[in-house]
Amino acid sequence: MTTRFAILGAGSGGLSLARKLRRFDDVEVDVYEASDRVGGLQYSAEHDGVHYDVGLFLFHEGHELLETFPSIQPEFVPIEYKPLSITPNGGYDRYPFSIGGFVRDNGLFRTGLAAADLLVSKALNWQRNTVPRYAKYYTGGTIYRRSGLQKYIHRLHDAPDTEIDVYFAERRLHVLGRQSLRRLAAKAFSRGYRKQATSSFRQRLVRPPQGIDYFYDQILEDVRRHGAEVHLGTAVESVARSGGEFTVTSNLGERKYDRVISTIPMPAMLRLIGRTPAVEIENRDLISLFYTGKFRNPGNAFFNFTMSGRWKRITVFSKFYGPHRGQDYFTVEVTSQDTSPAAVEAACRDFEDHAREFNLLEGSPELQGTFVTPRAYPLYRAGQLAAVEREKQHLRDFGIDLVGRQGNYEYIISDVVAQRAETLVEQIGDDLKLASAKSEEMVAT
Repeated sequence: MTTRFAILGAGSGGLSLARKLRRFDDVEVDVYEASDRVGGLQYSAEHDGVHYDVGLFLFHEGHELLETFPSIQPEFVPIEYKPLSITPNGGYDRYPFSIGGFVRDNGLFRTGLAAADLLVSKALNWQRNTVPRYAKYYTGGTIYRRSGLQKYIHRLHDAPDTEIDVYFAERRLHVLGRQSLRRLAAKAFSRGYRKQATSSFRQRLVRPPQGIDYFYDQILEDVRRHGAEVHLGTAVESVARSGGEFTVTSNLGERKYDRVISTIPMPAMLRLIGRTPAVEIENRDLISLFYTGKFRNPGNAFFNFTMSGRWKRITVFSKFYGPHRGQDYFTVEVTSQDTSPAAVEAACRDFEDHAREFNLLEGSPELQGTFVTPRAYPLYRAGQLAAVEREKQHLRDFGIDLVGRQGNYEYIISDVVAQRAETLVEQIGDDLKLASAKSEEMVAT
């Protein structure tokens, strides 16, 4: 008996699922993608012969996507990733911050006060039940404010830290447990730490010079070659269920499936089953600004930990692929609720003013283009997590499998998306074996 699967969304999660599901016998897979391209949130724009990614997409040897599609890995470029924070005083520090950088910016006396403040903060914030308390527990209030971390969290979400659920901290700020003063000091004087870090190193990789669409087109070809149908430019209009069968309605008409897997934004999936969310499920858009110029610092990624400027991260692609016409080319990321043309222009002016203020470049940057990624980041409002989980449960109770940053409304990286896809496929494989065994048993009796 053939089992029919519908996958909504052709990003890394959806395509990985399609390829993995085709391992099984008697399986049919349809992938629905509303846009005319695959790759989801990962996208490159071409200007003057070079490619600018909308953000920083890092891979590594053993990355789940590259394990699923091994033929593309040889074209990926090995790099030495050098992320730097621009500190409130305009200096450069290891991302997110280091004790040495904090001392340079604040002096020994204030660093001593920060150490004392850390002890007090641990006592006052032991519950770690809000983002500020979580951060202060590990860094102390002084470092949290004066390192620029608090300001960075604000610009990452375009919302104050007090409005963000602690779930974000538990998922994305766990690094602070390794950045406290005590641990940073231990690192500074520990030879063993350096050896341990070296032994666990995995080579970082970035996409081929031809851009993201170049390797995703190869992935698409691979998925289709192995028997999955990928329908581009196909918007799903509704998903209905009757008993154990789903009906997916799109501009292709109505099609029947045994299982539906969603990697699309959770609010959109709720609407497809006819449900209005009981709570507003928010996302933040991403404005990407594409520039050329000449950086003074040799780093290849910069994070804005200053007290001004709306941009959150710069990725310098010329450090990976070589300069273009003697210039660096790079993407500036701005998280925003407003992505109107006027807001994009304002983001450009803000970055250019900030670059001049902190002397980031030799001369002025030249804008090459812009791009807006809708719903790039889930926004976890403080106190809303339980309500969001209830909405997820409605989808699960309906029979929808949820995967990915968009589908499961999680702040996770692409490697984790692909790993979750693998876990789901393993569960599906067990279900298929069980169904096959029951079918054989019925035939035998």
